Amino acid sequence: MTLKDYFLADADVSYQAGPRTRVFLRVDNLLDERYETVFGYGTPRLSAYAGVRVGFGK
Repeated sequence: MTLKDYFLADADVSYQAGPRTRVFLRVDNLLDERYETVFGYGTPRLSAYAGVRVGFGK
């Protein structure tokens, strides 16, 4: 079986907020595309992740 074509757009951005602190945001499937990489296997729709990374030590 041939699956339908699809277009995925992802984005990520990060900002160095301090010498040891980085803030980030990632968005997967930005256009909320419905698609399958394997027939009958659903994939995540629009997803967003955000966080802060902090380094410790020297």
